[in-house]
Amino acid sequence: MITSDSNVRVVESCAKALGLLGKGLRSAFAGQSKVLVPVFFEKFKEKKASTVQAFQESLENMIPHCFSLADIMEDIKTTSDSKVPAQKKELLVFLTKLVKSTNRAVLTKQVKPLATIYMNVSKSAEKITCAV
Repeated sequence: MITSDSNVRVVESCAKALGLLGKGLRSAFAGQSKVLVPVFFEKFKEKKASTVQAFQESLENMIPHCFSLADIMEDIKTTSDSKVPAQKKELLVFLTKLVKSTNRAVLTKQVKPLATIYMNVSKSAEKITCAV
């Protein structure tokens, strides 16, 4: 329903419900949440701020319970290569929250890929800012 429905309120409600499922079911929802992450990242392209906010909140609810940075690193790399500036911006917002909540031991193992992602996304953000 999230990928195909054109009704904004329905999509927002579904996103919030999935986030609450992740928060409530915790590790029992981990497999499904890892499948949803690329779909949620794709929805960062939406023009409606409330929709993007719903997906951000949903991912925040899932962060401590359903997946770790290492679990979704490939999805983060794929999304960071996107051509859509809004999607990259929202990815950085999410990634910052994820890094803050990640254990140092896990974070240490992911430093090099994270640095590359931050550099690529920030370069495109500079180009966007200069163009405006």
